[in-house]
Amino acid sequence: MDSVHEIAITGQNLPAKYIYTDGINLSQDPSIPLPLLEIPVVDFNRLATPSIGTGEELERLRSALSSYGCVMVTNHRVASSLMDRVRLVFKQFLALPMEERLKWQKEVDGFDGYGSDMIVTKDVAVVHDFSARLRLITWPEDRRQMKYWPEKPHDFREVLDEYSSKLRVLHDATLKAMARSLSLEDDSTFLKVIREGGTISSRFNFYPPCPTPDRVLGLKPHSDGTVITFLLQDREVEGLQVLKDEQWFRVPIVADGLVLNVGDQLEIMSNGEFKSPIHRVVLNTKKERISMATLSFPEEGKQIEPFEGLVSRERPRLYRQVKYNGVTQLGYYQSGKRVTDENLLFSRFDIPFQTPAGQIRKTQGSKNYPFTAAMPYTICQHKVLKDGQWYRVPVVADALVLNAGDHLEIMSNGEFKSPVHRVVLNPKRERISVVIASFPEEGRQIEPLEDLVSGERPRLYRQVKYSVVAQVGYYHSGMRLADVARI
Repeated sequence: MDSVHEIAITGQNLPAKYIYTDGINLSQDPSIPLPLLEIPVVDFNRLATPSIGTGEELERLRSALSSYGCVMVTNHRVASSLMDRVRLVFKQFLALPMEERLKWQKEVDGFDGYGSDMIVTKDVAVVHDFSARLRLITWPEDRRQMKYWPEKPHDFREVLDEYSSKLRVLHDATLKAMARSLSLEDDSTFLKVIREGGTISSRFNFYPPCPTPDRVLGLKPHSDGTVITFLLQDREVEGLQVLKDEQWFRVPIVADGLVLNVGDQLEIMSNGEFKSPIHRVVLNTKKERISMATLSFPEEGKQIEPFEGLVSRERPRLYRQVKYNGVTQLGYYQSGKRVTDENLLFSRFDIPFQTPAGQIRKTQGSKNYPFTAAMPYTICQHKVLKDGQWYRVPVVADALVLNAGDHLEIMSNGEFKSPVHRVVLNPKRERISVVIASFPEEGRQIEPLEDLVSGERPRLYRQVKYSVVAQVGYYHSGMRLADVARI
């Protein structure tokens, strides 16, 4: 059961269950480390203390959690000496003989206690994490299972109790700040999910040295199944990496900083305004690494869905209602899935490849939608709606079809039109096409250009903020941004 720790101590060869046979993409050039993430820094004092700078700090928090999904929290009112004591007592616990550590061993099918997570996926090919952990519920206090709280070192319980109390204050204030950053009327909107039967847990993580870090991971790529997560990192050894824009970045160690991650549950509740980042933990060839995460979860069985105040015509509902279940969440992790992806009301990606269909009238390759550009090739099945009538678009040798998009229609104040079009299927032949599409920057405000607004041609569209997720939501809802923005 204690195999990870004992393998590290004895220097045994790693069992196959820990090894990624195809290796791990650590860097395109092994001699060059991955770049450091320029993680946004948020000053908790400015968030929590009413001042002139509070609004600015709230916007910094919102922007960072919308684009990165994580921030480095500073001035969080947790003493540096207390953070060091947390690290120390865990290292002292790890130094105990195995028979001592096993006194607080977790049950095979349980979460709390010392050991490795239970394997719930039926996929026999799943690769195990090369790490050990000690997980303990810290709040509510009457939910604590003290039989799993180590009594050695002698001050372990005292230190964890003090730290978890400080983190709960930080946790609650941060969730309120998140709600305010989205202009929700009730700043306890997110916090109520925890207060109504939820829990907060501490998870101590131990990552031993590994001679082959290019084939073994401490934690596989995943997003947290939490509401939010606070991470206390190792003082000296890096290991946490975040995936952003299809590139892995190293998360820097900031003295006395705490890493805040958005969890999957909050991404759903915020209707995608906040992003749950994909991250992993890599290993060091010579040094062990520890960390301690503070995790908040909804009540088991609670229905999680986007809050009504964050759903509108401009930003349609993106996620279906999902029942929180800890075992199911662990299964997603071990299978390389995310609850946010599994419960989207539409696919994140539309595959531009249409296969033959036996019943054309019942099947379409693409819905009716406005877009930006299209280049049909081979078989003419691209159709455009004009004056209430569908027309086939002909194939012209070596020609490109140019479509005006919704955003150009708005910017041109309606001078250019974004056409409604669709793709139908062929009963015998496949079809391919290639689309080159241009988009504004995420979050950019789009509105009619001043030179195209006049007394003769008044402004036809209100200002809208570009969001790729909202745009895909319009498509799947059969809506057009240009219609939504029409004054």
